[in-house]
Formats: sequence, structure tokens, C-alpha cells
Amino acid sequence: MSNLSTVQQVLLTALEGNVERLERELAGLTFDQYDLSADKEAYPGTWTIREILHHLVDDGDVWSLQIKRAIATPGAVMRLKGYPGNEVWAGALDFEDRDVKPALGLIHAHCVYWMELLTRFSNSWDHAIIITDDVTGSENPMTVLQMVQMLVEHMGEHLDQIAAIKEFNRI
Repeated sequence: MSNLSTVQQVLLTALEGNVERLERELAGLTFDQYDLSADKEAYPGTWTIREILHHLVDDGDVWSLQIKRAIATPGAVMRLKGYPGNEVWAGALDFEDRDVKPALGLIHAHCVYWMELLTRFSNSWDHAIIITDDVTGSENPMTVLQMVQMLVEHMGEHLDQIAAIKEFNRI
């Protein structure tokens, strides 16, 4: 990572660390434990560990493309049109019943892919896409740096959720 700035090194180290933490958090879980959540009465809408994993995979899918678009075609437009929201999306894609092994493999593959891509194109982290929201009409630029930072923070939040679910269920 020698050609990377300090900020880039910190973010890529955090990204790798999040994937390693995910593997540690999930180590030893039984099939049924992936379906545990925190207290649904106290926290309505709380996802299970399984649902969180599938959500993280989708994040990786969506933002991998956007990072590549920003590197290859700065100024490209990402339209937020037709997304029904997390709950509807998760239901339509059956997050609550799907196997976790392919999801874990893809999360790991996303990380390996990002490490190579973001290191190779370290001079492109200031490239941006324009995110447009058809509902509000807003147009906001988002750089590769901001996307990576968002991915690291978002995954960290969900890792904290998984840890809280394990603690709540005394695992």
C-alpha cells in the first residue's frame, strides 16, 4: 500500500479489519443462531444476523459498481429511482431464509476486489459520481473516498448490531 496516502491506508485497513471482525463475530454460530435478533418488542424492525449479512452483500454489489463508475467515468449519474426501501427489498429477496455461505463468500470477495482496485487507482479517489434522487430532485456528488468511508462506517454499524444481537442472546 506504499503508493497510498495515509487516509487511503487507514480506510483500506479499516475495510479489511471489518471483514476480519465479521468473520470473528460469526465464527461458531449455528445455523439457527443466524436467525437471532435483538429484542423485537423493544426494537421493532430489528433484523436478524442473516438479514444483516444479505444487506451487507447488497451494499457491496451497489457500491462496487459506483466506485468503478467514479474511477472510469467521473461525473456519471447514479439515479435513485424505484428503490422500495430496505424492508421491502429484503422481503422481496427473501433475506430471512437465504443461505449465509454465499453471502459470506461475496463479502470476502468484495473486500479483496476493492483492495486491488482502490490500490491500483489510488490517484482516482477524488473522482466522483453524481447521485440524483428523482423524488427530491437533489443532485449530490460523491467521491470514491466518500464511498469507501461510507462503506467502512456502514459495515461497522452493522458489526456493532451483530455484536449486540449476540450479547442480547447470550452467545
